Amino acid sequence: MKAVFRVDSGTEIGTGHVMRCLTLAKELSSKYWDISFISREHSGNISDYIYTQNYHMDLLPVSMPATGEYATWLGVDRRADPLDVINIVIRENADLLIVDHYGVDHNWLSEVRKLRPNMKIMVIDELANRELDCDLLLDQTYGMNADEYKALVPDRCKLLLGSQYALLRDEFRKNRSGSLQRRKTNNIVRSIIISLGGVDKNNASGIILKALVSVDWEKYCGRIPKLNVIISKRSPAYEDVLNSASLFIKKYRLNIKVLSDISHMAKLMATSDLAFGAAGTTSWERCCLGLPSIILVLAHNQEKIAKNLDESGAVINLGYTEHLNEKAIKIAVDKILKKPSKLKTMSASSAKICDGKGVERCVSAIETLFNKK
Repeated sequence: MKAVFRVDSGTEIGTGHVMRCLTLAKELSSKYWDISFISREHSGNISDYIYTQNYHMDLLPVSMPATGEYATWLGVDRRADPLDVINIVIRENADLLIVDHYGVDHNWLSEVRKLRPNMKIMVIDELANRELDCDLLLDQTYGMNADEYKALVPDRCKLLLGSQYALLRDEFRKNRSGSLQRRKTNNIVRSIIISLGGVDKNNASGIILKALVSVDWEKYCGRIPKLNVIISKRSPAYEDVLNSASLFIKKYRLNIKVLSDISHMAKLMATSDLAFGAAGTTSWERCCLGLPSIILVLAHNQEKIAKNLDESGAVINLGYTEHLNEKAIKIAVDKILKKPSKLKTMSASSAKICDGKGVERCVSAIETLFNKK
């Protein structure tokens, strides 16, 4: 069986769409599916990383930059992109097209289906804001209700909704048990991870670092915690974060590490006591490991995720990065430090949201679509 992914990444789009598609691709590969990708060459893309995972990829040019408007995320005229995709899926003799792209709508999907009628189509989405002509739809948002898609997809479409379908890599499921066990007895922040996605264009990481310097760690924790900042070298904020970390290390003798392109994220999260993170796909990684988190909204599609997680007690939501300030960060940290049981209750709430087995459930649903056991 052949599956083709249509997904993009870039400074405006982020990297999460590609990363979760790679997780699904790996699981499908383990079931003997043949996998390939279609992406466009947006500024700041991570298409080279797809190549390192040994998948074939058609990297297509762009004729317009991606902006805050989802329609521009295709990188070309809306009528041109489906035609390019059709040519590739016909060449590849694809059985399944998996689309993870906010620029794709019903017209795009219908155009593809018209010229490849026997091919199944799966869409990965969080917006629930447009009609989608697909056979399978995945929305891994915690608390997502089927009613929100009822009028947007065909009656035949199978819905996979909620964080139980979150596409997490194997490493998170494997580290879950040990991570949860450690948190049952922990009420001190000794290690913090700061990871605002692969782009962090507003340099929230730098603002967080500056705020954490002025927290009275000695009073609550006995010492200043270790700070691990995860940021891509492609990020516009990378140099600023490096410079800030260097300054704080020299001035305050802080234990700060700036890490890029790491392969042990699950282990790092499992051994951290608190996280600052984006309210996107990494939310489910942190929940799987029961990691108490202070989260930020990097894009409109993350707003509902942040609200639901905050209401569940799993996180403290600071809202959009554009409005982030040091005072808000310190207030959030103080809420946790002043109440020793807070870490445990946040961890327990997080762990209930995602168990790390979502990708297995998704592949099972895909194979059922093809009447495979």
